[in-house]
Amino acid sequence: MANSRPKSSTGARLKAAGSGQATSPRGTRPKSTTGTRPKATLGSALDSSADAAKTASSAKAVPANGVQTKTRNQRPSQPQRGADSQIAGLNERISELEDQNFLLEDQVRQLHRVKTIVDLLAGVSHDLSSALTGIVWCSEAVRGRIAAFDQDLSAGLTDFVNAADYARRLARRLISIGRQRDDQFGVCRLEPLVEEAASLAETLRPRSIELHTYLNAPDAWVWGNSDQLQQIIVNLATNAFDATNAKGGRVDLKLEEGEMDDDGELRPCARITVIDTGTGMTAETLARAFEPFFTTKGPQDGNGLGLVVVRMIVERHGGRVRALSKPNQGTTMEVELPLTDAPSLSEP
Repeated sequence: MANSRPKSSTGARLKAAGSGQATSPRGTRPKSTTGTRPKATLGSALDSSADAAKTASSAKAVPANGVQTKTRNQRPSQPQRGADSQIAGLNERISELEDQNFLLEDQVRQLHRVKTIVDLLAGVSHDLSSALTGIVWCSEAVRGRIAAFDQDLSAGLTDFVNAADYARRLARRLISIGRQRDDQFGVCRLEPLVEEAASLAETLRPRSIELHTYLNAPDAWVWGNSDQLQQIIVNLATNAFDATNAKGGRVDLKLEEGEMDDDGELRPCARITVIDTGTGMTAETLARAFEPFFTTKGPQDGNGLGLVVVRMIVERHGGRVRALSKPNQGTTMEVELPLTDAPSLSEP
């Protein structure tokens, strides 16, 4: 019949299969065999996987811009760890130097402040010395006129003259400190100086306070200025009187030999100690005891320069001063001065 489609025979299909040609079901296109690869074996597949892994690792370690970056699990090399350690050490050293620089700047400010104080003291002391010189001369003239008529009054004037003369010499010492003159330094025996200073302090002692002096260094010689050394003792004794006067009490002045720490080495020294039974100081007050213009006294009772002058004199003599105190347990002031050899008999 003209309109009927001829059916494929079974033999024809078997023939095509036997010839090696692929057949496709009805309605599908046969796949092209052009450019197809041969079937991969197991060994070649493993090699390809290894190459792909290496390629992926290289692509991940080296980005497109060619800059090497460190992955999370990648450990830094030994040179890199060494560089990081050096940088950390340099940063720490820079911090230490900055702290030292801050301390040095603070010390410079303190030195400028002390210099201003010294210049002020030198100017005031000059005027004070001139005024006291006139007082001493007039008092001595009066004492000479009444000595034959009233012995008691003459003795009282003697104490007055001695106190005024000491104040005049004190003013001159302050001037010499401001000028930083060392030409009046020499070998000094301490016991007579301390004994004389104790006598001067006795004239300033309130009646409610007892002053006891203990001298136990007959062979203590130092290189210094006798007037300035006495000023140390009088200033410390006066401070002790002020701290004790509110309730009355006792002040002990001691001189003995000992040892002082000189940059890690012990060397013989003379130790002057002033101990009072006064109100003592708190830790905060003790930390500021040698600060210029700092005082716990009233405006009319102190200017906060007594201990500043003491420290200046002690340091000029190569010594050290320190304060020990607790509230309601009194205060101890210690001055250590390096000893020197006694003068030989041939020296004038």
